[in-house]
Amino acid sequence: MAGLATHRVRRASCGALHTIFLTSTNAVLACGCGSKGRLGLGGRANALTPQPVTSLAAHVIVQVSAGTTHSTFVTQAGVVLVCGDDGHGQLGVDGVGRTVLEPMQLPKLEGKRAKVIGASSGGEHTALLLDSVVDEDDVRAEQLHSATAIVQKWIRGNLQRRVKDASKVRRSGRSRKPNVRQREEAAIVIQSAWRMHLQMINFSAKLAKADASVPWENEHGWARARAQFWAAVTAGPFAKAAEKSASMPKSDW
Repeated sequence: MAGLATHRVRRASCGALHTIFLTSTNAVLACGCGSKGRLGLGGRANALTPQPVTSLAAHVIVQVSAGTTHSTFVTQAGVVLVCGDDGHGQLGVDGVGRTVLEPMQLPKLEGKRAKVIGASSGGEHTALLLDSVVDEDDVRAEQLHSATAIVQKWIRGNLQRRVKDASKVRRSGRSRKPNVRQREEAAIVIQSAWRMHLQMINFSAKLAKADASVPWENEHGWARARAQFWAAVTAGPFAKAAEKSASMPKSDW
């Protein structure tokens, strides 16, 4: 774009019929319709290419905003400058119907400690964000009371939510539900114990049958054989059952 070839644009704001550019070096350029002085170039002529707003050279501009027929500029020091049409008081210069051809400061904020943090130009109005109250008359007692009540309610709500969350944590600590891994391990233990119980019943039946068929004259020898039999039949199947339980899928339980 002609006029911006040597500039790096950091911000741009489009109004109804004009555009304002803010470059990386804090220079301000404007183009478009110059009616009512909205470009801030000191006249009402149109600018077909971006033209520097020389009256702002002494300021470090950090924000620009283009409205329908006016413009606002915010400096690094927290000062706001306005230009354009004040037909509905959108400039705030105490001169309804006045036209400002070059950016000027707001009379209401001159000599005040309040700094402008941001500005937004609308159709026929301007909104400013300040870091403090300009005049005590700007805030009525009922407004302060309402604001205080809202803040207190918000603080109480946060405290109540924190207490409620803490009680949930304590309750969950007393009656904690098992996780998926714990449930799986418990199921494996239950299944393995049940299989071992069945094996014990089977082994006991076999031993009782063997004891009934032992002749009395060989009772001493049978006792030794019986002990060896018990050790063999107990160790082997239990080992196989444990291996089978470890590899058995859950669907076969």
